[in-house]
Amino acid sequence: MSKVSKELIEFKKLLEEDEIETYKNEPIEELNLDFLIDYVYENEYILEDNRHYGYTLHSLESILLIVIFAMLSNCNTYKEIELFIKVHYDWLIKKLKLDFGIPSISTIRRVISMIKPKELENLCNEIFFEYVREKDDIYTDENLRIVDIYSLDGKTANGSEVNTTNGLIKKINAMSAYSVKYNKTLATEFIDAKTNEIPTCPKLLSRVNIKDVVITFDALNTQEKTIKFINDNKGHYVAPIKDNHKDFAEELKVYFNDLDFLNKSSKYTKTEKSHNQIERREYYFTNDINWINNKEKWNGLKSIGCVKKYINNKLTEERYFISDIDCKYVEQLSNVIRSEWKIENNLHWYLDTVFREDSNKSYKNESQKNLNIIRKFCLGIIKQIKSLYNQSVNSVRQILSMCFENEIERIFNSLH
Repeated sequence: MSKVSKELIEFKKLLEEDEIETYKNEPIEELNLDFLIDYVYENEYILEDNRHYGYTLHSLESILLIVIFAMLSNCNTYKEIELFIKVHYDWLIKKLKLDFGIPSISTIRRVISMIKPKELENLCNEIFFEYVREKDDIYTDENLRIVDIYSLDGKTANGSEVNTTNGLIKKINAMSAYSVKYNKTLATEFIDAKTNEIPTCPKLLSRVNIKDVVITFDALNTQEKTIKFINDNKGHYVAPIKDNHKDFAEELKVYFNDLDFLNKSSKYTKTEKSHNQIERREYYFTNDINWINNKEKWNGLKSIGCVKKYINNKLTEERYFISDIDCKYVEQLSNVIRSEWKIENNLHWYLDTVFREDSNKSYKNESQKNLNIIRKFCLGIIKQIKSLYNQSVNSVRQILSMCFENEIERIFNSLH
């Protein structure tokens, strides 16, 4: 008789003892999924429906819920949504108001393209914040309150350009305001080209409450009008200075390379291991701004700063910033600077790699915009319940796709 390996014996033992877990099976509070469904139907006034009443069989709200459920369940295209409907037909008929059966995929395409993106985003935000608990301020003391950090950036869906019989549908370029506290997109403005991002920034900020919120963005959006808007509306800013303000950037470089000035600045150091390398970031901020020419054009300017990045003790990067926050809060300023990248890492990366947005094509412009908003809503929901499964966003969507009827209840019951 052949000898059985110790590894196989151990594996057999694990199976018999049922010690392998695919995800945490934690108890959840009582909150029925019907809350979401009822909330959407009860707030139908938010979404304008321009279809002829006499020829309308399926409510706009039912179609929207179908797409949301499908998107949560790992469906990224209309074809995949159609397959989702076929598999979960009985559940959808039971849960939703579908007196005339399930709408065809062509109807779903047409209706999604009719919805006004801003109305859809308002509804998605209302649903999200009805479910999710209020979180504490990021920082507060007697002199400074930081309610949240908003990271702003634009993203182009490079594969979304389509040639149709009605002409070219251009690539979708969406600029988003991303809440670091809630891991959630709060507002989106769609722009025609990257060069139009500059005037879009204040327009985007006008759609959200920025009081006691710190705004961060890339250097392209460090513009006088944007800074003025933030300051006028009682927000805060930490804005990078680069080549679009070349003379100012050079002056800051000279300043922070003078050891006398550097040693007088408030300093905070953060060291961490990344990709088998030791990364150290040194943050320097100072309120010494009287020497700056035309400093008045930056409303509320209170401090200037520099970040020096070292890899294995070798200086690899220097970046410069202006802010309306006092230099004594250098640790909080460092957190804001690091948060600038969260919109890229926690939103754009997921839209491309998990929701496959970059390769998604739709033959109606508004449809692409609305699918973008629904993806962001679904991503925000999944990020809130990732710990329940102890799995990645992609894996949570996979689990939903395999056992939708049970897991969709589990997701929404765990949010509140």
